[in-house]
Amino acid sequence: MKESVPTSENGEDQPEYVMHTRAWIEALTQRSVGPVDVLRIAKKILKGRPEDAAAMVGWLESVAPAAADSPDLEQKRVLLLDQWRSAASQEFLKIEADLRDACRTRGWQIDGQWPDLYVERGILVHVEEKERRATVGHTRLRSATISGIVKTLEVKVPTLIPRTFSPEGFIQELVSAYDEVSNGRGGQQKMLDVYRVFVIRSQSKRFWGDAHAGAFTPIGLDQFRARMTRALGAGATTAPDGRELRLLPPLDPKDALFIHQPSEGRFAFVGRIEFVADKRGAGL
Repeated sequence: MKESVPTSENGEDQPEYVMHTRAWIEALTQRSVGPVDVLRIAKKILKGRPEDAAAMVGWLESVAPAAADSPDLEQKRVLLLDQWRSAASQEFLKIEADLRDACRTRGWQIDGQWPDLYVERGILVHVEEKERRATVGHTRLRSATISGIVKTLEVKVPTLIPRTFSPEGFIQELVSAYDEVSNGRGGQQKMLDVYRVFVIRSQSKRFWGDAHAGAFTPIGLDQFRARMTRALGAGATTAPDGRELRLLPPLDPKDALFIHQPSEGRFAFVGRIEFVADKRGAGL
């Protein structure tokens, strides 16, 4: 009997092994050897277009004990597992191209070189090729899938630049943090030291009156990086008193932030910061 090509809920053709997987799950369900919640997970993965092959690989591996006492089910499980592993490998190889397409569709800027890509000049997407895992900002995903990466980005991107953001206001807060770190003496200061004070100074009176998590205003490195880039791109490099911002490379790589330099059209490591009175000495 010739098997028809299955389609997803949006009408797209699906690989034949997807239909075979559904049939295998139904057979497993009928034997009542698989926990209901476990079977529900598999059906959720298969719902619509199967774009998370890695998740199905993990599921098929996890249900091996449920099929162990049935040679027929176990043989089919092993065959399906091989097919899903192949699909997961192909899916993984397409991540960079798919991510760039997804960002382009959403109007997000994407820079960097694989396996480190920066979205909207702020969020680092790092992909571990050996383990096939991805980290988006500070969020470590279970696997490197385009669906998981994009879903996480859709939550993080809107938090990068607040609607009330002012490039001039950002520089004013930055120079205030810099002056506090330098005790008013100026000179080159570590960027991360200034960043820490910047975060502290950004907290509201409500937080300092009752310092609990709900009152804390987070400013992660992703947000700080994106806002710095926005200010530089707007040409806001002058403090209210006329001093000019200078960004310098790090003396130690671990003290650096990777920040986009609009004047050079590239990302660069910034480890030190300084505000100088002589504009002729300023350089970004």
